[in-house]
This record gives sequence, structure tokens and C-alpha cells, in this order.
Amino acid sequence: MSEFLEAVVSLAHSFAEWWIHTFDKSDAYVALFTLILAIGTLALWWSTRQLWKVTRITAEHVAVSERAHVSGGANRGTTSDGKEVLVVTINNYGRTPAFIGTVAATICRENELSTFPGWVADRWEGHAFVKTWKGYVFGYIPGQPSDIILPYEPGKVIAGRICYRDIFNRHYSIGFLLRTDNLSAVGGHPSFWEERQEQSAYP
Repeated sequence: MSEFLEAVVSLAHSFAEWWIHTFDKSDAYVALFTLILAIGTLALWWSTRQLWKVTRITAEHVAVSERAHVSGGANRGTTSDGKEVLVVTINNYGRTPAFIGTVAATICRENELSTFPGWVADRWEGHAFVKTWKGYVFGYIPGQPSDIILPYEPGKVIAGRICYRDIFNRHYSIGFLLRTDNLSAVGGHPSFWEERQEQSAYP
């Protein structure tokens, strides 16, 4: 035990001699203070950088979890003169409103989907395409019908895409593909269902 104490005392003595020799002038204390300040500044910078990363990740998470999540579909309806039609419906399952832009829908045979030209208005004839900005906010009411009405054609499919903007000013589009007979989902065509980020809600 005494050898350990002797070693500690010797080490303390050596450190004291080094301190007195190194800091025998006031300039040395200024240099020490500058070094401590530099280390503290570096630590503060690193801490701020880590906090910025956490804040950025949190903001991105909030944008995803709080933004609008729109889906589309269709319901069967009847006009005032008794004609059976299909009405495109828009649902928002997100926590904040969606600003609906362009809504496009068409009816075709399922085997025609392989040559689907895409949502290009000036190439279509006899298909329903709405280019007008709807001018309303779709909020929390699920199943609210739009004014996109197509004729009911048995044995075909209804394909649609809804472009919208969320409260973070980001633009998306979401598609849907249903059978006209029972309005069940048509699988095997993933590109029709995918949600995409868009440059604008007015393609």
C-alpha cells in the first residue's frame, strides 16, 4: 500500500513541477484558456450539429405522418333521369387536408391496360378527363363524392388518378383500378395503384 502511495505522491509532484514550469508566465494561462475555449466551442458545434440532424429527421417524420394520404375509388349511382353511372370518390385518410387538383378517370377493357397511353388529355377522345382545378379542400369526411361521373359499362374496368397537394406544399398523385361490375380492386397492374410524388397537381 505504501508503494502505491509513494507512486501517487511522486506522480503528483511531477505534475506540480510540470505545471509550475509550463505556466510560469501569464501568457501560458491565456493559451490554456484559449485551448479550453476552443474545445468547448468544438463540443458545442458537435452538439448543435447532432441536434440539427435529430430536428431534420423529426421534421421529415412529421411531414409523412401528418400529411394527407388520399385514395380513390368509385361508387355506383343513378342520375336524375334514372341512368346508371359510376361516380369517382376521393378519400383522405391523413391527418391534414388535401387540396385536390386534377382528377382523371376512364373506362376500358382490362386487356387494353397493357397499351394504356397514360394520362395525356390531348390524345384522348371519348374518355373522361378533368383538367379544371376543383377549388375545394377535401378534409376528414371519407367517401365524399366528386363530380367526376362516368357511364356504367359492365365487364370493364375504371382506372383513375388523383393529383393533390398537401399542407406542406408537396404534390402527389395516387391511382386506382376497379372492376365496374362489383367495384373490386384489379390486381396485377401495380403502376396504376402506386402513389407518386409530382412536380405539380396539374399535370
